[in-house]
Amino acid sequence: GEALMLAKRESFQTEQEQEQEDFIKSLDRIEMIISNFHKHDDVKNLEDIAVQAREVSAKLAEYNVLAKQFNARELMYGQEQTDYDRLARITKIFEPFAQLWIGVDDWRRWQVEWKTGDFSLLDPEQMEKDISDTWRNLFKASKALAEHEGIANLAPY
Repeated sequence: GEALMLAKRESFQTEQEQEQEDFIKSLDRIEMIISNFHKHDDVKNLEDIAVQAREVSAKLAEYNVLAKQFNARELMYGQEQTDYDRLARITKIFEPFAQLWIGVDDWRRWQVEWKTGDFSLLDPEQMEKDISDTWRNLFKASKALAEHEGIANLAPY
């Protein structure tokens, strides 16, 4: 009974250690993608960049959940909890890029919907909320990304 429990616990811990090693490799990959995001400065590639921004944002959200799960398991095993401050730092660095590219993509998409869609289906309260939220996010992004010359040149769009 007890030997079996110890063996299972050891197996779970070994599995978690492997998952955490894979997780660190995933963080390395996403950090590399994020470190190159400042090179995106051509609005002609808006749709592709926005897709990538949404994918990275989703991955970061997923990674934050995983980090919490790892810490909870470590606590359960009586182990010292791994510090995932790197993930928080990466997420903070990426936030203005996500705000910029997703916000601009949303704005372009909404303009098409509003101009060509069924007028009776427009929801003015939702439109006002979307515009307000997007404007606020784009303003924050523009302040955070002001030092990136190529991105600053997107302002006219």
